[in-house]
Amino acid sequence: MFNRGRGRPLLAAAVVMGASKSAARSEVAKQEQLNFQRQQAADREALERQREEEERERRRQQDIDEGIERERSRTAQIEADRQYATISNAGGPGETYHPPSHPNYDPRAPERKKAEGHYCSECGNFCMFGDKFCSKCGFKQPAVELVGNLP
Repeated sequence: MFNRGRGRPLLAAAVVMGASKSAARSEVAKQEQLNFQRQQAADREALERQREEEERERRRQQDIDEGIERERSRTAQIEADRQYATISNAGGPGETYHPPSHPNYDPRAPERKKAEGHYCSECGNFCMFGDKFCSKCGFKQPAVELVGNLP
């Protein structure tokens, strides 16, 4: 009779012990699953932040490249305008135009009258009114009607 009473508390303790081990295992598995999910979420967030940073850096670099290209284009345009102005003025900026001294250029020559011709605006050579092109530089001369109005 004494033996029967003692066996049952042992059996009950073994059942409780087994149940607690099982509960502990399931709790550990549950915690591992939660930790795994948290780790995956953190990895996804880190990857997303890295992508956003790379995209910002790419856009920033593209903006810098476009700015450099615009500056180069503007500088090239300014240089082209400056060269065109230099060629058009036949001198640098701030200089006044003085016609080149050519042996044929003599605006005060008495033997040449305005009625006979005019001086080429490109090289300063004296050209006759009937000439379509300058005999020295080949520059196209203005029409006869327009030449009469020239000084």
